[in-house]
Amino acid sequence: MRQRGAEKASFDTIVASGWRGALPHGKASDKIVAAGEWITLDFGALYQGYCSDMTRTFLVPGAGAQQEHPLFPVYHIVLEAQLAAIAAIRLGARCLTVDAAARDVIDRAGYGEFFAHNTGHSIGIEVHEDPAFRLMTTQYSHRECY
Repeated sequence: MRQRGAEKASFDTIVASGWRGALPHGKASDKIVAAGEWITLDFGALYQGYCSDMTRTFLVPGAGAQQEHPLFPVYHIVLEAQLAAIAAIRLGARCLTVDAAARDVIDRAGYGEFFAHNTGHSIGIEVHEDPAFRLMTTQYSHRECY
């Protein structure tokens, strides 16, 4: 990130694997990341006074990392939910409508009770800014970052 001009990380990077990877803000441990397990990275950069925030989950290559992994169906449900939320974003749409688009996919798949985190939030001077999507009736407007 620094090679591309970032001043520093916008927050402490989170690397969580195994069951900790399912936590919205996993905590570090002494656990060694193993081949064939899921890993979640949450990181961001501060660039010209503005923050970024990105979370990505992937399967670590190696033994046990195959397309038949038992969590691939869940991964694809979450991907479908993300794409539904992105499709719902448009000028004038309400944040809670975007959140509902993602939640509907998760609910239909039978995992609604496990969706305890916001679908998203704004970014800017701070890493987490309003509106947070879940309960906000705020409408999307131009010149905002989500």
